[in-house]
Amino acid sequence: MITTTAARESNAINKPCERRAIYRYPVALPVEVQWQGSDGKPVISKGTTENIGLHGFFVHLPRELPEVGREVVITILRRDRLPVIAAANVLRLVRNAAYPQVAFQVAPEDTDWKTEVFDYAAQLAAQTEDDSEDWF
Repeated sequence: MITTTAARESNAINKPCERRAIYRYPVALPVEVQWQGSDGKPVISKGTTENIGLHGFFVHLPRELPEVGREVVITILRRDRLPVIAAANVLRLVRNAAYPQVAFQVAPEDTDWKTEVFDYAAQLAAQTEDDSEDWF
């Protein structure tokens, strides 16, 4: 029997193995996504982040979805300060009619993403974990 490195690291046959090197924080923030439609007119779709990573994020967009590969401008609304605006590319779509989702990769030249969004998501996730311990 041959065991892959990923399977050995998971320590269980049916346990999923996380291959990401950087954590993604499960944080729900309001987001607005803007792009040029196929007719050349601007399209704006509003949704909520599902998770936020150092180089990207996953979003639920209930209405229109941009095409894979499309460049978009995103605006993430924060509770504590002005919105954060960044450029991103569409990596993949989940075309579930009940819950459509989009994975975005932030432009590598966006140096503010880590401090303004990723670190903020980490703080929010830590607060949520602290609050969840007081459930009883």
